[in-house]
Amino acid sequence: MDKYELQTLLSSSETADVHLCSTPKNTAIKIFKKEVAFKMELKSLTFLEKIPNVIKMKGFIDELPTQAIFLEYASNGTLFKFVANNNGLTEEGAHYFFKQIIKVVEILHSSQIVHRDIKLENILLDENYNAYLCDFGNAIFLKQIHDLEFIPSAGTQCCRAPELIRQKSDNLLVPRKPDAIDLKKADVFSLGVLLFTMVFCKQPFSKADSSDFFFQTLTKSKSKFWNLFAIEPSPLLKDLINQLIAPNPSDRLTIQEILSHQWIVQTESSVQNLKKASEKE
Repeated sequence: MDKYELQTLLSSSETADVHLCSTPKNTAIKIFKKEVAFKMELKSLTFLEKIPNVIKMKGFIDELPTQAIFLEYASNGTLFKFVANNNGLTEEGAHYFFKQIIKVVEILHSSQIVHRDIKLENILLDENYNAYLCDFGNAIFLKQIHDLEFIPSAGTQCCRAPELIRQKSDNLLVPRKPDAIDLKKADVFSLGVLLFTMVFCKQPFSKADSSDFFFQTLTKSKSKFWNLFAIEPSPLLKDLINQLIAPNPSDRLTIQEILSHQWIVQTESSVQNLKKASEKE
């Protein structure tokens, strides 16, 4: 894919710009601004090329000054856009997407990979509303973590686990402490923020530390935290979210425990009733 034509800018961040290509068709190109992000995304997508619900790579360019990856184009945009357009989802609608993403993260964690930037903006929807996890530029292969002198800080502030925020330093690097920080449990925290946001159409807090009133309330009283919001979720959903965004990492569920949680097991959802499920009365 040496020849390509850019059509529309789909997204822009500190690490990359993503454009829709007019040539080749049904293809997006992610043009990187940081070499480390390009190398990690290329490594991750190559490793995960046969995994369902991970955005597929169609080719890449690694000829400085251009480092870019060609990706499948997801025509229904981001899950962030879908949730915003529907003013939040019902529990059935949230379940439909969440279960797909959980199964991807299960494969990642069993392969000793952490994503480190799970959020609505990093989940893409195809024409059939299948969800695809994307943006692996901050991912880490845990088996190689001891080769790193530093673990680069990553993630969006409102989705970052409190233990990562506490470790954040001025130069945006987290000192290597693999025994002190469970990066899988940090992914789980981000999944909790994701699930909450799908239903409430807002994040539970702006930052998971004591400076944020909502997070501070959560650390003191779960019941008072939930009383801050107008929507009353089902007891099962509330229980699941409580165990995902628990301030203490040891209190959070593993991916296997999430998959066996009764809200995941008992809630019924399908693509056929997705739009109906996402309509608020």
